[in-house]
Amino acid sequence: MASVRGYLRTRATLPGSTGDIITGANRLIAADTAETRQFMTLFYLVVKPRINRIIWVRAGHDPGFLYCPHSDQFEALSGTGLALGVDENWNYEDYNRRVEPGQIVLLTTDGIVEAHSPAEEMFGKARFKEVVRQNAGLEAEGIRKAVFEAVIDYRGDEPQEDDITLVVLKFI
Repeated sequence: MASVRGYLRTRATLPGSTGDIITGANRLIAADTAETRQFMTLFYLVVKPRINRIIWVRAGHDPGFLYCPHSDQFEALSGTGLALGVDENWNYEDYNRRVEPGQIVLLTTDGIVEAHSPAEEMFGKARFKEVVRQNAGLEAEGIRKAVFEAVIDYRGDEPQEDDITLVVLKFI
């Protein structure tokens, strides 16, 4: 992780698109992992607040979500892209869209939607979206806390099986 972070930070200081940044970092990561065949997923997001845009690259990671409370619609921040380290010649493409005040970007690891209840049922995306929907009036930190609390309550006494990470950005 430290190497990947270093590659990303260094490459981000050089000219090029967001896709170019991830493509360059991937070449270095693939060289490091050629023998071990290890890889990692990544969702890389750049926020351009002055022009109300977000730009992202998916590298094998689950899509993020953009939630619009005004229309009560979730949009997947999708796109194609292999996990980092799989193919040193892969060219990553960046995607972008406009964001409006009140909209919420949510980036998560699968540890949230794949958390299991004592009845061995998954928390799921529908439940995740409903928690966000019910708490959309809160600030970003309040939404994050509400999701974490919902997952912990749902899991009950079941152990945490995977990492749980959530990034919440609320545009004002």
